[in-house]
Amino acid sequence: MGTPAFLHAFDDEYKALFAGWYGPDWYSYLSNELITDFVKKNPPAKVNPFSASIGATWNLDGGYSTSLSLGRTQRAPSVRELYAYGNNLATNSYEVGLARSRSASSTFPESRTDVLETTRSADLTLRKVGGPIEFEVGVFYQDIEDYVFARLIETDSETGVPHNYLLYTAADATFRGVDGQVSFQLNDANRLTLFGDYVRAKLKTEDDNVPRIPPGRLGVRHQWSSGPFAVDAEYYHTFSQDRIASYETKTSGYDMLNATLSYRLELTPRQSAEFYVRANNLLNETAYVHTSFVKDQSPLRGRNMVIGVRYDF
Repeated sequence: MGTPAFLHAFDDEYKALFAGWYGPDWYSYLSNELITDFVKKNPPAKVNPFSASIGATWNLDGGYSTSLSLGRTQRAPSVRELYAYGNNLATNSYEVGLARSRSASSTFPESRTDVLETTRSADLTLRKVGGPIEFEVGVFYQDIEDYVFARLIETDSETGVPHNYLLYTAADATFRGVDGQVSFQLNDANRLTLFGDYVRAKLKTEDDNVPRIPPGRLGVRHQWSSGPFAVDAEYYHTFSQDRIASYETKTSGYDMLNATLSYRLELTPRQSAEFYVRANNLLNETAYVHTSFVKDQSPLRGRNMVIGVRYDF
């Protein structure tokens, strides 16, 4: 990362004061001091991620197929994950990055700039296409070395609003899960789809779960179309999340009902406009998202409606 330029907006009286302290070349002195301090606190990071994958698909009779993919992928931490050191209003927290850990506390793990998140993964999928019934079901497994995540150190509730202290950490973890859907073409106008997903994530080096992992879902969607008109309604249940990290709190499950009415207008062979009305959370459920840093302060919106237009060209 680059070193920021030294900028100042001092009045003449302060310039004279600095000149008295540091001499006539005070500007260069302060600029060099700033650069030295910046580099010390934010050491450079250089990694060379490499990713590769291989996959195969077997086509079977009757529209069935199965596919297997194996991969080894690497990801460098983001600037935020490396160098964060201060308040983040979006997560209502004070964050400390991997490279700044010892700047915050001598009890924190060694500061690191060499982290390279490495994932070894396997995905197996079974599909069926064609005919009144179509489906796709997949299972996956990921073994991740140096998985980067924000670990909660403590929560300060002195002001009445919880404020979190987060330390970005690298630890080995495993993810495994399943997701899929099956669709039934009832007739030319109606289609019914069942869908769901579930993921389980654990830290290998600790007897703990990975934080902020989404809970399982199971739902149904009905789609109807006739000419330019289309309607779809979906209902799904998000289960409670009680497989949580030691410092997390359980998140209750909730039911969600959404519906959309749309009208598609073909303008030219290549252009079209779709006018739609979408109603969300028709049950007006109080729902909290477990993956959010501020789940308790920011639940999903209650019953609401969106009117819009989508233009394709």
